[in-house]
Amino acid sequence: MSSIKLVAWNVRGIMSSTICLSKFLKDTDCDICVISEHKLKERSLHYLSTIERGYNCISKADALPIGYNAYHGKGGIAILYKSSLQFSVNEISDINSSRIAGIELKNQSYGSLFIFGAYLPSDDSIENYKSELNILDNLYTYYSVYGNCIIAGDLNASCLDKDRPMSNNYKSKELLKFVSRHHLLYAGGEIQIKGPNYSYITKQTMLDYILCNESMYRKLRYYEILDEGEISSTSDHLPVVAEFVIDSNPHRVMNSCDKLPAWHKVSDAQINEYKKLLNDPVDMLIDKMRSFSYVDIDAINDEFVNILHTAADIAIPKCGFNPHTKPYWNADVKRAHDNERSKRRCWVLEGRPRGMHFDSYRMYKRAKSEFRRVQQVANEQYIQSCYDDLNETAECDVRLFWKQIKRFKGRSSKVYPEIVYENKVCNTPESVANCFAEYFHDIYQPKDENNFDNDFKCSIESTYNEIIKTCGVEGEYLPGGLITEKEVTELIGQLKYRKAAGHDRVQNEHLRHGGISVVKCVTAIFNIIVKQGRIPQNWKLGLLVPIFKGGTKCKTSPDNYRPVTLMVNSLTKKLFLVRLYSYFIDTERKHYGFIQEIMDILYKYYLHEYVIIFMRDGDFPTKQSWKIIVNSTVDKVQTDEWTRRIQSDNNFSRFRNIHLSVKVPDFWKCARSSREIINAYFITKLLTDIPNNTGSTCELCDRPFLDVYVHACCSCCGTQSIRDAWWDFIIERFPLQLFVELYSYDDEHLYCILLGKHITTVNIDTDSFLSLCHVHVALCVAEYSRVTRRMIQ
Repeated sequence: MSSIKLVAWNVRGIMSSTICLSKFLKDTDCDICVISEHKLKERSLHYLSTIERGYNCISKADALPIGYNAYHGKGGIAILYKSSLQFSVNEISDINSSRIAGIELKNQSYGSLFIFGAYLPSDDSIENYKSELNILDNLYTYYSVYGNCIIAGDLNASCLDKDRPMSNNYKSKELLKFVSRHHLLYAGGEIQIKGPNYSYITKQTMLDYILCNESMYRKLRYYEILDEGEISSTSDHLPVVAEFVIDSNPHRVMNSCDKLPAWHKVSDAQINEYKKLLNDPVDMLIDKMRSFSYVDIDAINDEFVNILHTAADIAIPKCGFNPHTKPYWNADVKRAHDNERSKRRCWVLEGRPRGMHFDSYRMYKRAKSEFRRVQQVANEQYIQSCYDDLNETAECDVRLFWKQIKRFKGRSSKVYPEIVYENKVCNTPESVANCFAEYFHDIYQPKDENNFDNDFKCSIESTYNEIIKTCGVEGEYLPGGLITEKEVTELIGQLKYRKAAGHDRVQNEHLRHGGISVVKCVTAIFNIIVKQGRIPQNWKLGLLVPIFKGGTKCKTSPDNYRPVTLMVNSLTKKLFLVRLYSYFIDTERKHYGFIQEIMDILYKYYLHEYVIIFMRDGDFPTKQSWKIIVNSTVDKVQTDEWTRRIQSDNNFSRFRNIHLSVKVPDFWKCARSSREIINAYFITKLLTDIPNNTGSTCELCDRPFLDVYVHACCSCCGTQSIRDAWWDFIIERFPLQLFVELYSYDDEHLYCILLGKHITTVNIDTDSFLSLCHVHVALCVAEYSRVTRRMIQ
């Protein structure tokens, strides 16, 4: 994880502060330094680039009045930045002010970060101050849409109440308006300061600031004002130092084309080599953890991750993820494809001759034909296996059945639409991402102190103190003692293969194949975490993906999106859960568990009586009996709820007319080919559509109708030929009684038969009849749409 160290300092003349600034840059190793009041003239600005090797400079000189003859200038602003930064640095040139300078830091993984250096007027003119602050306001408003912005420098006004008597009150009010308008955070407010609470030594007021929004504040590692004795300085202003964590963008990691270890292809020899490469570095890391009384858990975790990746890069082969791979692609198809590509290369090398009398052309065509044959066979085998799975799940697991059906549905776009939050419209990827970040951050901020449940807080604190007391008496960090290697070994052994990694790209296989050295290191890291009471910062990061809640909800409101993320290191969570379970089992009998909302679930399915009996008498069904009770009760409750909803809601009038019970429709069981599956899916859509009772007039035959699908399938003249063919099939393939029954129904009833309603005629091939009906519906709807469009055109 990288960071950017930013400094803001009013040097009060660069000529007298050159040696101090050069030493300061070396000591702090800052990445960016905003210099205020360098007092250089326009012709001397190049001097700033010579102060310290390895720094480049963007600078401006203050405009001088006519007749000004002093050897030095006035005011001035400059931004020094390291030439080794892993960003492309561009000057923001459209700033119409000599007191404000700006740069854009940009790279592929992070995006854009804008840093503005400002030296606002120090005279008593409130108009001059407003004018410069207005320019800064416009810059922030414009560039904050494209990325995070930081404002640093001498603002010559204070945001703190304590400084009001010693500073210009009017300027301070204008600065506070600007800060609150853009929701910027400042030192002495929400930002905690290390060091003195002032930056201007003479009056001990806060004039120098590094302002940032909440998004950057969450990445703030520390904010410090260096005291007078800590640096050599000729200025009456103290330097302000802030360090921001700039982690790599999770989007780049998840969508990267970087190759990952191919753990599913490794051999025993490669695993042994991976373990050998880990032994010495991991042992040295463990010694480092044991030799110091306090260690930086973030640094230890980063080093451990680097060791795992370094060993895997050397010993384990790699492969990339191909999102375009077909599901039927297997070893035979790949072998045929490689052969076809090889023959084609030979043909190309010979100048692409045409004709079967050329050997290269003939062999290439044969290899291509063989590849297509193998590909078609593999595709048919895959489709058949899908149908077999559907037939199997249709009989035993309805939920899995519908889950498999959804795989046939085309995937919708993952690009989020325009988002509106707090009257601000976001329609670019960067602004939408920032909007979601602000929204989800605000959700977890306390807003209503009046509704705070103090009793609940007291009960939680009491339970927590009881746990701490228990651990303290036993001299342990956790209930059950120190974390042991045996526990870690068992949990690592339970990790599943081929699971997605977090943003640190450590996969379960890195741990499972690491051997005893990895177990020892993970155990030591866990014990340090418990001892310090602090989790590594990397473990708290994850790629948050907003998932739309669906339905008729507004897609432009962030309220209608549910955040989902993959957190790093689920091993820690499992370990703590095991300890918590064991702790609650061994405590007093009044503790019956802590499964969230368990009683609400039991009440919903009328199972709470079993818990009441258990609490009163201690009797509870066996595990097998409890499974049977839960399955039968849940099925009954859900069936009753389904029936109640179907019977009470008029939107399901056609659906309940066709389906009288909770079971998979017959047409899903008889579907065999991909075309039949698509037709069945289309019929399901028609079944679940709300019936249209408004009515309209047909463009083709000028007849009125209530439902366009009923009209197209049963009575429209535009589909007469398709209906005649269907009736001919009915007469030829089925008994005459079926024809008489179908012909006696009205259009609505016949439409329901076409969608799957049971008929009274017996001794017919139901599967063939349903398939014929579905094909008829699909053809009629397609023909009606086609003829209508042609007529309108």
